[in-house]
Amino acid sequence: MKVASVTITSESKADIIGDCLMSVSPHVDANILVILDNTGCEKDNTIEVAKKICGSKLMIFHYDASGFSTGEARNFALECAQSAGFDW
Repeated sequence: MKVASVTITSESKADIIGDCLMSVSPHVDANILVILDNTGCEKDNTIEVAKKICGSKLMIFHYDASGFSTGEARNFALECAQSAGFDW
């Protein structure tokens, strides 16, 4: 069975995304990162940090967060995992 971690974040979390991904990356086949776009947050190097830690395990998807709904973002993340061949 393949295992993936799914992290939903804005593109302004470089200060915490590294620790988050380092804690799960050794134990999964893929790290799925869902970036919430249009949050109004200033962008930093979140994606670069994720790429450095996860390498080829990283899969990035973007979600339009204008009119953000936690449930919709979660469902989008599950669809991303399923499209990448993971069951939920």
